[in-house]
Amino acid sequence: MSVTGAPSSQSVPLAGAAPVYVVLPTYNEAANIARLVPELLRLAADLHVIVVDDASPDGTGALADAFARDFPGRVFPVHHPAKMGLGTAYLAGFQLARERGAGSVLTMDADFSHHPSHIGAMLARLSAADLVIGSRYAPGGAAVDSPYPRRLLSLSANFISRAALGLRARDVTAGFRIYRRELLAALPLGDIFSSGYSFLIETLYLIERGGWRVAEVPIQFHDRTSGASKFKRPAPSPNGAKLLPHHRGADARPAVPKPSVSRPRMASAATRHGRPIQDRTDLGCWQ
Repeated sequence: MSVTGAPSSQSVPLAGAAPVYVVLPTYNEAANIARLVPELLRLAADLHVIVVDDASPDGTGALADAFARDFPGRVFPVHHPAKMGLGTAYLAGFQLARERGAGSVLTMDADFSHHPSHIGAMLARLSAADLVIGSRYAPGGAAVDSPYPRRLLSLSANFISRAALGLRARDVTAGFRIYRRELLAALPLGDIFSSGYSFLIETLYLIERGGWRVAEVPIQFHDRTSGASKFKRPAPSPNGAKLLPHHRGADARPAVPKPSVSRPRMASAATRHGRPIQDRTDLGCWQ
């Protein structure tokens, strides 16, 4: 299998953020990544893509392998043996990005609900922030054409999580984010309690409580037009109730201290080149 869509010259601001690694969690997203990966590669010469696939039966993993052959050093596939959840996909992507020397890591959905056209503005804000969120709920942002039940679920999850955890960001469940390397190096990734979409809430909670700079850039969020949802979204109500007891014992000190402390290197969270999958509780921090 061969793919096309050669990258063009740099067109997004990468100063201070390069190299940028984009982590794409996938499950049955072959039709979408066939368009998305070339579009991402065209944004900048120093932007790279990590596709973390949960054993998609539609050939997403094979397509990621084909991209890796056609764009060596730009696209990196990570294969899970089964559906392992969003949090595990992020951890696997973070680990590989660290190994490759990422200056920043961008996470986004593979279905174009997070459109690449917003990445330039998000990277520009990273010059004055440690985490930038592509936000539906910042002034100027919107969820376009989302059905009412989905909007209600998202708004409820945001309201409950912000109220229970005291979060200041407006879009706490957004997966469209850019993390500075220094922030990921300080996050205690192996201690994170959540594995699904609540992974996003918990990491934001740790980041805000640690005093790191969080910025939001308004985006237009569009519902997917191709394929089915990759991961089952949990009900929003338990997030705050579960996370508070888990972290309450550390409330007297910064959750993610600055500067970062020395911790064990992260173990691999996926199979790559014959390496075994490790349990997510073995993950430490970036070094």
